[in-house]
Amino acid sequence: MKRSAFTIIELIVSITIFTIVIIAVYSAFNLGIKTWRRSEDERSLQKVRLALLRVEKELKETFFFSGIPFSGTDKEMVFPLTIPAGDRDRACIITYSVNIDSRAGLKELVRKERDFSEDIEGTKEKIKKVSPLVNEIKFAYAYKAEGPSNEFEWQAFWDGKKKGALPSGVRISMAADEGKGFYNKVIFLPHGELGEK
Repeated sequence: MKRSAFTIIELIVSITIFTIVIIAVYSAFNLGIKTWRRSEDERSLQKVRLALLRVEKELKETFFFSGIPFSGTDKEMVFPLTIPAGDRDRACIITYSVNIDSRAGLKELVRKERDFSEDIEGTKEKIKKVSPLVNEIKFAYAYKAEGPSNEFEWQAFWDGKKKGALPSGVRISMAADEGKGFYNKVIFLPHGELGEK
């Protein structure tokens, strides 16, 4: 006698095997995507750390110079820095600012470097992106509060012309991925004088 159809047992066994294969393929694919996302997050975090380390190094080397007073808002920071150039140093104006990528709707930290001279219009400016795209970047500046408390207070701006000093510290905040990654870097300036409110 010739059989022309599957029995119910054969059908159940084949569906079970097919389901197990599909689940195994999906699990492997899902694990690969999770691993890729984690490595991308770690790479992005590493870029943020490297960017903040560079900013920290330069801020710790800044100094008070009336020709280029330290000034800053929550979106931009300008300060003097000497950069070695062969056998002599050159004075530069360093600007860290927040740039908005209109296509992605995200923000990045940009470093601008310009040689200091009386003719600011005639000097060329070097621009370099230093951070990955993130949701938010903010600067804040520390000054010593008045009174016996000896505590620091933070403000969203610093005017070196008025204060005649560097801030005691700078806080850089970066937020990535809708609150999943929030990074704060507080940099105390060794040459910073205690500013006034």
